[in-house]
Amino acid sequence: MGQRRITEFIDPKIQGDVNLTDFKSILEIAVLCVSKSGKGRPPIGEVLDEMEKALKNTQAWKKTKKEASSSSSAAQAQKLEEIPV
Repeated sequence: MGQRRITEFIDPKIQGDVNLTDFKSILEIAVLCVSKSGKGRPPIGEVLDEMEKALKNTQAWKKTKKEASSSSSAAQAQKLEEIPV
């Protein structure tokens, strides 16, 4: 099986709104889940732990991203207010 970039698996509708670290983690666990041999598949508890960890990380990442965007927008609005006319 060949190598593909992680970004090739991301739905174009959500491109740019994805935490790549957590997305990679989810892809890795998904690949293990479809292993031909049962020995290579992780127990469901491990799958759930990884998914919960990725969800929490992504939620924190989105919150940080939103806060940074809000402060940037506020700074831009303030700059606009200060432009002499």
